[in-house]
Amino acid sequence: MKPVISESARRAAAKARPAPPPQRPLLMPLPAGRPVSTRDRRRRGGGPTSMSVRELPGLVRALLPEHLQGRERIAVSEVQQWREEAGRWAREGFDDRSVRRWLGTELEPRDAGYLASRRVNPNVLDKLIPVPVTVMASGYAMASLMLVSRRLPVEAVYDLLVRAGHHKPVAEPELVLARPVTAPVTRPAAPPVVFSNPGDVNDPVFAVVPSQRRRTAKSIQDGDRRNRNRR
Repeated sequence: MKPVISESARRAAAKARPAPPPQRPLLMPLPAGRPVSTRDRRRRGGGPTSMSVRELPGLVRALLPEHLQGRERIAVSEVQQWREEAGRWAREGFDDRSVRRWLGTELEPRDAGYLASRRVNPNVLDKLIPVPVTVMASGYAMASLMLVSRRLPVEAVYDLLVRAGHHKPVAEPELVLARPVTAPVTRPAAPPVVFSNPGDVNDPVFAVVPSQRRRTAKSIQDGDRRNRNRR
C-alpha cells in the first residue's frame, strides 16, 4: 500500500522549495505595438536589420525567388548575397529584362553570357545534341544537362548546337575596304605648238637635217680623198 501524505505535509514541502530565478529583461526597448521576435532579441547595433524590396536595384529584384518577391522587407544578409549574384550577371552584360530569359535555364552567368552574345535562344537548350560516347553512352543528350553538370564546356556545347541545326550563327558583315577619296589634280594647260618652218600648219613639212655622226663621217671621207690626190 502507498503511504498516505497529509495536506499539511504537502504544504510544508512546497514552502521548502527554492524560489525560481527572476527573468532577464530585454536588451533594448521595443516600440509599442511591435511584437517581440528572435531577430529583435539578437539585435546589438543601431543599423537596420532589413531592407525594403522596393528600394533594391532592378537586377537584384529580378533575381529574387518568388518567396522573397512577395515580401515587403528582407534581411540585410540576404540582400548582400543577391547583390553579389547580380554583380556576376551584370559583368556578363545582362540587365533586369534580359536576365529573366536565362533564369529558368539554371546556367552560370558566364555560360549564359557566352550564349547570349551569340544570340542563342534559351529554348534550344532543351534540344538533343550529339555528344561523344565517352560523355554519354547513348550519344545524345540535352544541351542544358551538359552545361549544368559541367560535362562539356560552353564552347563545345555551342558548336554542337550549330552542328545539330538548332542554332544558325549570324553572318558577320563583310569588311569592305573603301578607297580613299582624293581630290582631282588640276594640271596647267599645254602651251600651243609653234612651227618655225613656213607652210601649212595642218600639214607641216620638217626639214631633213643630217645627223652629226653622218656629217662627221662624210668629212673624214672627203679628207682622205684629198690626201690621196696630193700624193
